[in-house]
Amino acid sequence: MIQLLKTTDEQYFEDLINISDLQLGAGFMKMEDLQKMLHHHHVKIHIKIIDNQVVGYKINLGMTKKELREWLPNYQDEILSLFPGDRMINWHKTTAVHPDFVSKRVGTELFSYALKNPPAKSLYWLSVAWAPGGIAHVGKLMAKHNFVCAFEAKEYWKEDSLKLGYQCEECGDPPCTCSALIYYKL
Repeated sequence: MIQLLKTTDEQYFEDLINISDLQLGAGFMKMEDLQKMLHHHHVKIHIKIIDNQVVGYKINLGMTKKELREWLPNYQDEILSLFPGDRMINWHKTTAVHPDFVSKRVGTELFSYALKNPPAKSLYWLSVAWAPGGIAHVGKLMAKHNFVCAFEAKEYWKEDSLKLGYQCEECGDPPCTCSALIYYKL
């Protein structure tokens, strides 16, 4: 079952942090980050529950270009130039699945569900995909949903990892030198 996470669903918060630590690197998402996102006016955090256990989550934010500029760690000008005008942009911020449920279509299901239930009424979509070695595991999924890969953002999380001190699953201790592939859909 997929459900929308609400500010009152505190019993699931620790599960999301745990999955984030396991899949995205220790400290990548902190409790205050999650609470900040939950209070954003255009946010949808969907969780997948199997047997009363959160097995994955998807964070989507609807933002203006100005708001998005403040949230993106770098490459702001290059990313924002992909979107004409001043329409809201739906940002697929994060998808993470518990290691025991990887390759069981949980992430695909969350992604597809999120596309049908956007945080803002806009046709514009952005996705910044983790791409260690320049390869994003979600490339086929993006293509299936008509996302275009605009460019590779080298060392996308480097400054963020140094500033926030999180450990990348691929790189270990900071700095994270992984690339991101920037996908968009108009």
